[in-house]
Amino acid sequence: MGAILDIIGSYIFKAAMIGIILATSYSLNEVMTKKAQQTNLEKSMNVSMSVLEWDLRNLGYNYFTGPTITMATGNDLQYRADVQNDGTAESLRWYVTTSYVTIGDSTVARYNVRRYVDGVYYNVFRRLRHWDMKYVLSNGTVTSSPSPLSAIVGFRVKLTSELSFPVGNEYLTATREITLYPANLSL
Repeated sequence: MGAILDIIGSYIFKAAMIGIILATSYSLNEVMTKKAQQTNLEKSMNVSMSVLEWDLRNLGYNYFTGPTITMATGNDLQYRADVQNDGTAESLRWYVTTSYVTIGDSTVARYNVRRYVDGVYYNVFRRLRHWDMKYVLSNGTVTSSPSPLSAIVGFRVKLTSELSFPVGNEYLTATREITLYPANLSL
């Protein structure tokens, strides 16, 4: 009888060990998937931020015939710059559009940021949870509605991007904040 109990006990122990190994494997897989998706989101955010930074740094480049910035609000920035470096200044616009997505039982607003260059627009950021563009004025104040536009000397942008699908019942996010002072605004 004791031998039978030993055999049953060893099977129970083996089953418990296999259960622990499977649970650990499942948990590790979930963690690795989350880390991989977070890395993809961060890389995508870095690429989009580099486009925004490049454009803002070159604001007013090779343009000398009028006001550089023609419109500036928290959701819309229009200006002139020679982005193709061909001697002709293009009209650029960065603006925010709102879309609504369903998450669970609720509908929430998400923001898309578009870059418009001489008649062609590109979606640079998609599915942002948060977009905040502010302007640094020559007197040091920071505002989302500058007046006059010629007083703008810098930009402060903070945004939070969201992954479009849940990973482990969680929508992953990545946040970036930059402050830039384009050289062409101080000329």
